[in-house]
Amino acid sequence: MIKHTPTPWKIGYPNEKTGSIPILGRDKDKNEGFVVAICDKETTQGDLEYIVRAVNCYESFLSALKEASCQLHGNLGDLTDHFEIKHTKGVIDTIEQAILEAERTA
Repeated sequence: MIKHTPTPWKIGYPNEKTGSIPILGRDKDKNEGFVVAICDKETTQGDLEYIVRAVNCYESFLSALKEASCQLHGNLGDLTDHFEIKHTKGVIDTIEQAILEAERTA
């Protein structure tokens, strides 16, 4: 797993002078208020919320995808219908591609 500032992250208050908005996390000792990033005033609230939601759910989503892939692989042997097998393999491929993308470094 990639090392990063501990979650949860949250959106801070805009700087009164510059309008920049911090994204806050916790430092290595898990103290809140650690500035993870500073977004300029042009960054929309929607973008800020998207970033924070994505970061905060990343690890649980990735874990769920890995568990789903494992379960589907385990169930393949129980399937008898050709369409079900083909469909399940397609779902597994989609999940595994998402896992690869999630684990790829920028």
